[in-house]
Amino acid sequence: MATTHEITRMTGLASGLDIESLVKAGVANTKNSLDKRKQKLQTLQWKQEAYRSVITTLSDFKKKYLNIESSSSIRANAVMKSNKAESSDDSLIVAASTSAVPGKYSITSIKTAKAATLSGQRASAGTVELDFSEASAGSNTVTVTLDGSARNITFEGGENAKDNFLTALNESFGEISAARFSFKDGTNKLTIENAASDKVSHIFTVGYNSAVGLKNDASNMISSTSKLGSLDFVQELSGSSFEFSINGESFSFDRNTTVKEMMSTINKSDAGVTMSFNALSQSFELKTNETGAGKELKISQTSGNLLNSLFNMGDELGIDPTIATLTDKNIDDSVTSFDFTASASGFASGDGITVNGKTLAITGLTQKQKTEKITVDDTEINAKLYTDADGNQIYSYSQDGGTVYAKKNADDKFETVMTVSAEGVVNVGGSDLEGVSEEDQLSAMGIEKDYKKYTSEEIATALNDAYKASFPSGKGTFSVQVFDDTGAKIKFTPAAGEAVSVEASGNVTVDGASSNYTETPYAGDRVIADMDKISFTVNGGVTFNMAGSGEGGKVTINDLVRSGYFTYDEDKGVLSVTGKNTVEFEGESGEAIKKLFGTTTLSGVDNVGSMTLRGSNAQITVNGVTLESASNSFAIQGTTFSINNVKEFTEEDIENGDAEEITVNVSKDTSKIKETILSFVEAYNEMLDKVYEQLNTKRPKDDGDYYDPLTDDQKDEMEADEIEKWEEKAKTGLLYHDNTLSKVFTNIRQAVGCANVGGMTIQALGIDTSDDYNEYGKLKIEDESVLDAAIEKYGDEIANFFTDTKDGLGTVLNNAVTAAIDTSSNKNGYPKGSLTAMAGVANTRSDRNNMIYNQISNLQSLIDTLNDRYEKEQERLWTKYSTLESYISTMNNQSTSIFGTSSTTG
Repeated sequence: MATTHEITRMTGLASGLDIESLVKAGVANTKNSLDKRKQKLQTLQWKQEAYRSVITTLSDFKKKYLNIESSSSIRANAVMKSNKAESSDDSLIVAASTSAVPGKYSITSIKTAKAATLSGQRASAGTVELDFSEASAGSNTVTVTLDGSARNITFEGGENAKDNFLTALNESFGEISAARFSFKDGTNKLTIENAASDKVSHIFTVGYNSAVGLKNDASNMISSTSKLGSLDFVQELSGSSFEFSINGESFSFDRNTTVKEMMSTINKSDAGVTMSFNALSQSFELKTNETGAGKELKISQTSGNLLNSLFNMGDELGIDPTIATLTDKNIDDSVTSFDFTASASGFASGDGITVNGKTLAITGLTQKQKTEKITVDDTEINAKLYTDADGNQIYSYSQDGGTVYAKKNADDKFETVMTVSAEGVVNVGGSDLEGVSEEDQLSAMGIEKDYKKYTSEEIATALNDAYKASFPSGKGTFSVQVFDDTGAKIKFTPAAGEAVSVEASGNVTVDGASSNYTETPYAGDRVIADMDKISFTVNGGVTFNMAGSGEGGKVTINDLVRSGYFTYDEDKGVLSVTGKNTVEFEGESGEAIKKLFGTTTLSGVDNVGSMTLRGSNAQITVNGVTLESASNSFAIQGTTFSINNVKEFTEEDIENGDAEEITVNVSKDTSKIKETILSFVEAYNEMLDKVYEQLNTKRPKDDGDYYDPLTDDQKDEMEADEIEKWEEKAKTGLLYHDNTLSKVFTNIRQAVGCANVGGMTIQALGIDTSDDYNEYGKLKIEDESVLDAAIEKYGDEIANFFTDTKDGLGTVLNNAVTAAIDTSSNKNGYPKGSLTAMAGVANTRSDRNNMIYNQISNLQSLIDTLNDRYEKEQERLWTKYSTLESYISTMNNQSTSIFGTSSTTG
């Protein structure tokens, strides 16, 4: 442009010439040529839109009525040869296929197929076993939660610690519950009893604290988040690790495994089983995923008694060996703290910090997306904040049931980047993206969520609160050492002399040491009981009294091993009972052994076992014939009988009046066939209306001239509403009597009118084309009773008329429509469809591979050339006239100087 060369444009003050008008006149021909081509370009673009509108109409019609997988397709046997099955009992689900044999079926007995199933009894004892032997004299505080309400229970330790705890516990919760805590049958097993009128099943949890002998939180009820080691099973859990196999798949868990983790591991394995838990009955169930007599549930337990405890099944799978791990924890004084790296955006799912095997419940650092109040269309709304790959702020807000993603422009207005409809359709730049999800498009555009950033104080406070909740008597503290926008360096400092191990998960990592101690197994001559002899009974019979041989004559590990009923692995520090023996300790001996093993009854290492359970087949008696199946589904002459939900019954039950015979009637589904045909006729006529409107609407005129696209100069002289009305008329009639569209319209009508399969035509159904010329071949049904009679009489022939893969109406009509809108390429590279070859389809290869696109591209190149010429011509003329103006101005100045001087001298 002239301005790019900094041309000084002179206006003609010296010459008196209207230079601007002279320049305009000089470039008028080029300007007119440029405008005409821009108008032609706009007309082509509008014409392409008109073609694509027709393509969309035909495509929508095809998807619903000609796609063989559509539930309303006239080409589908499943629709046009539809049968129906009706059962006298709603619990018996029946479905008739297209090949179903019409008739009546009488069912006189049903037995459902069963999976191989292990059903357990109540697993939870409903108690929490406590130990007050380490409740030091003075004040002790334990956190107890009852039905979701947490209280810190403070009690005096010492000799009466148990009674003091119980009194403080009932006093604290007496304000909110009529239920009372007590210890069961004189034991240390804490339970809760309802008041007379209270039938609520109460849930309580006692927090980890050495003052009550707990190494982990313990609940009276099993929940998905319960750790196996914290549960009080009816059948006591023994051992520290649990190994077993199910259908050949091996599993290994420990006391820190949660119920949810255990079930998830089993259910996701290749064992082909599902484990479930009933919270109401507090019982577990394990069953094969498939039913039938051929399905087996093979279980073998090799370590631990977890399965016995889960299913409360006695010693059917053997009793796990009772093992004590005896090690000294040697604190490394050089490790004084533990460092973590975490996100400054808070903790997402899977992030966590674990101290001494206990994962902290960090509720104050939940990752939260940033939001901001914005104003859109004069309405204040709450928007979620994102950032795109270029660092732009993106705002997301709800609109019309969907979601809008927008960013601010230079005028502080919101420009739409992407929309997602209520149905999940993603739209970018005005085009719907087929098969693209919201998440996929956000990722493709580099758009990510903005999260709230926590301060160092907020992080430290939340972590310390979580730590105190898990360890009420804990002395360790969390602090934040380094903090920025990307992350936080967190330090945990334990109490002096305290053995601590830490772990992290998710996006939280441990930097440096993960524990401040090492473990050294006890030596065999280590004293384990402060007594000169220890007594125990083997297998309920002989009692042994083993004298102490250690320092001061006290009992050592080796003294137990000398009995022949114990073995000790000095490398691992593992003390266990040999063989299949069961060893019991009582009195003072029992108290000493319980500190080592956690129990006074010890089981040998060979007490393991296995079991096999089998499923059963289903049986159904139909019309006097008994059939059997491994599943609960029977296919009988094209009709499927699903008996999953049917209550089992026999012929004897029917005779005794305890059950009723079930009848199933199978027949042609004439109502569905008629409904499909009527819907097709209506949609076909609507499709013709839309195509005919494009084909037969003339281009409007203004004073004898067509409404062409407006030039920029014309738009400058008009109001916005005037421009909109003008362009609406300019877009109208662009496909009037279009040759390509006319052929498509004719081919579609001929396909319907000429379809013939074995002499069956559409007219035989009482359907004909309208005689009215203005109806341009639309279908009409004068009398639906004729259609009803035809379907009843010629059911299969009518179905074949629509579905025949060569001459059927659905086939020939689909061919005609496909010939118009096919986007696949021919040997010349153009789309095969006549309409798509003209205009293409957005978001397909044909979008830039069609005739109109080529015309637009060529025309745009010509416009660019003309535009360049137009600018150069303007520059040349302005330079020419500006030079002339400058010359005249100079001459005028000289003339004034000469004549002005002479006049003054005279």
